[in-house]
Amino acid sequence: MNPTLTNDVALLKEMVISLLSRTSTLEKENDFLRSRLSCVEKENKELHAQVFSLTRENEELRSRLNLTSKTSNKPPSSDGYKKEPAFPRKKGNKKGGQKGHQGSHLQKVSVPDEIILHAPSSCTCCGRFFESNEISISQQRQVFDIPLIRLKVTEHQIGSVSCCNKLQMGVFPSSVTAPTQYGERILSFSNLLNVSFGIGYDKISTLCSDLFQCSFNVSTAVSANEKLYDLLTPYQEEIINHICTSQVAHFDESGMRVAGSLHWFHTASTDLFCHLFVHKKRGQLALNSEESPLKLFENWAVHDGFESYFHFKKCKHVLCNAHILRELAALKEEKSIWAIKMHQFLLALYRVTQKGTGKLENPDIWIHNYEKICQKADEEEPIAQSVKRGRPKNTKGRNLLNRLIKHKNEVLAFALYQEVPFTNNLAERDIREIKVKQKIATSFRTLKGAKIYARILSFTKSLRKQKINVFDALQQIHKGIKVEWKLTT
Repeated sequence: MNPTLTNDVALLKEMVISLLSRTSTLEKENDFLRSRLSCVEKENKELHAQVFSLTRENEELRSRLNLTSKTSNKPPSSDGYKKEPAFPRKKGNKKGGQKGHQGSHLQKVSVPDEIILHAPSSCTCCGRFFESNEISISQQRQVFDIPLIRLKVTEHQIGSVSCCNKLQMGVFPSSVTAPTQYGERILSFSNLLNVSFGIGYDKISTLCSDLFQCSFNVSTAVSANEKLYDLLTPYQEEIINHICTSQVAHFDESGMRVAGSLHWFHTASTDLFCHLFVHKKRGQLALNSEESPLKLFENWAVHDGFESYFHFKKCKHVLCNAHILRELAALKEEKSIWAIKMHQFLLALYRVTQKGTGKLENPDIWIHNYEKICQKADEEEPIAQSVKRGRPKNTKGRNLLNRLIKHKNEVLAFALYQEVPFTNNLAERDIREIKVKQKIATSFRTLKGAKIYARILSFTKSLRKQKINVFDALQQIHKGIKVEWKLTT
């Protein structure tokens, strides 16, 4: 064989072997790079998910910082000095009382309690003294003030008469049970100060000492509330019965610490009555309890959309549109287009129905527009992405939209039925006293004290709704006299 050819073949063999070796190396490098690329893609996907999660969390935290009472359920006191009304008000009016507003001011009485005559005693020219029959009244001015305050002490005595060889004696009134005791006026005064005006027992004691120069101590004020609590038992049953038979009732709840742990004050309210009760739980366990009227209620129940309320199927549910408007206002600040349209839609519907007091004549057009906005919102609002653990978390906008779609009838009920209101403000006003109490006293030391407060407050609020003088009614209760309810405002 030609030596040159042999060398070429050998060289070619070496080159083939080298190429095969290089190919094997390249394949290994390729496999490594593919594996590395897969890891990088996986890591990149995890980083993208983390960035998305952190972005969502950052947006949520920023939105929380910007929340006010107008865009959330935060109390108006948290707004500082920049407070705005929940609903837009008519502009251009002058300050002060508006036309048609029924004001109140002092009116002169025909027979005053005391008359003081200010007349000249003598002539400034000749010095002659004037007789009383010469003086005529030219001007009158009346000063209204409280009289000198002091305790009135009434002594009850038992008289005895001997007749027919038998000593016959009188009987003390049922309310007079001790050698010395406080009467129904000062006890009612203490009840009113503590419950309706949020004044603590120590301050009541101090105030009574300043006004009446008496030692009305803390234990006496506590006993006055405990006594009234027992006397109001039949009235609480009457209030619950009246609420259960009402055409519309409002429901709400608010948390507060009682005996060292979180408890919930629940309210059921109508135009004429208010019922408050305290319970360890917020949801169905409390709403099914003995003191709750909701389990027996069969008419229009207005509330804020708390899910536990919907478990009661006997009643017809209504959602508070003030809550919805606040949530929409928060989304408007985030430039949500559908939220702007829905906010405008609900306010327009509110105006068309005379601020929620009337009903629509042609509701189909409005319902169609409502559904159209919801369809647009469904395209705009992102759907929650799947996560490794737990349930996917929706945005606030998506959660609100889901509620608006699911409870369309409950949201629009105010425009379809004349008796249904636009908001749940009635219940919120009735339960606001709880938050005032919380700011003053921070909590209740005992569950019994919380229950006493809730029952007395229910009674006094119901009296005010019916334009019954609270102080007079409390005196009647302490005397054992029945207070009659008014069934019309």
